[in-house]
Amino acid sequence: MQLEVLVSDPSKSCIVIFEARRYSRLSRDLAVEAKSAGIPVTLVTDPFCDWGRDLVDEMFVVPTEFNQFWESTAQMASLANLLVNSVFLELGPKVETRMEAITQLYSEFTGYVGKPINRPSQLGSNSA
Repeated sequence: MQLEVLVSDPSKSCIVIFEARRYSRLSRDLAVEAKSAGIPVTLVTDPFCDWGRDLVDEMFVVPTEFNQFWESTAQMASLANLLVNSVFLELGPKVETRMEAITQLYSEFTGYVGKPINRPSQLGSNSA
């Protein structure tokens, strides 16, 4: 978690918290700190969360019970994809330029399956 957002300019920051059953104290504590810092908070949670309404600016309540053994948070993932897509649409073409640069850095430092790393190897250069 990147906590520096708590000391960021509240007019240029926001926090989105995803929380499901067996709620983490950390999520609630983060929402409390963000609220006291004036940072807008969005909470994506299930219908059973009892702490969110008093602490966040907006709350997306997503159903998680579908008559299965375990609850499913798959709908939260779908909502996250839609939210990220909406942010990218709002930001416009500069997002694509940034993502291409990040992809290039990832390719150079980590690499992808089937694509060799282009940097010369440092292994064996200190042989005695």
